[in-house]
Amino acid sequence: MDVQPANEVALQSVSEILSRARSEVSKVIIGQQRVVDYCLIAIFTGNHILIEGVPGVAKTLLVRTLAKVLGAEFSRIQFTPDLMPSDITGTNVFNLQESAFHLVKGPVFTSFLLADEINRAPAKTQSALLQAMQERLVTIDGVTHGLPSSFTVFATQNPIEYEGTYPLPEAQKDRFL
Repeated sequence: MDVQPANEVALQSVSEILSRARSEVSKVIIGQQRVVDYCLIAIFTGNHILIEGVPGVAKTLLVRTLAKVLGAEFSRIQFTPDLMPSDITGTNVFNLQESAFHLVKGPVFTSFLLADEINRAPAKTQSALLQAMQERLVTIDGVTHGLPSSFTVFATQNPIEYEGTYPLPEAQKDRFL
């Protein structure tokens, strides 16, 4: 009987998952194999990815499709100039009946977070993602909450010369592949 080392079996399993994911995504997204590969690399290495392109090149559809194919929990935030940090992280809300605060989690509490058109929000709002991206933790009103180990941010942006966009802070750019 031939026995394979555990790391070889694990590598073979990851290879099969990647191959299957590529195949399934290519049924929906045509001609974007390099971007698909970069996204898969980000997922399997615990990193985050910034996808830049003009409107209409299927950036949002790509991330939705990856989440569906990999069976990952998915949330989307449409970044706009009036988006507040608490719209991303969540907030404590007072319940009158119980006379207590309860956490209403924001969309950041997911496995795959699509930060759609991230450069349409001001730097203060963009920076609400920094702790989540770096530590996979979110602090709300002084209490720290964990995020899934699979937490991955897929940020999309239109080229900077488009009207109504803000440049990403360097500290945030450093957190993307």
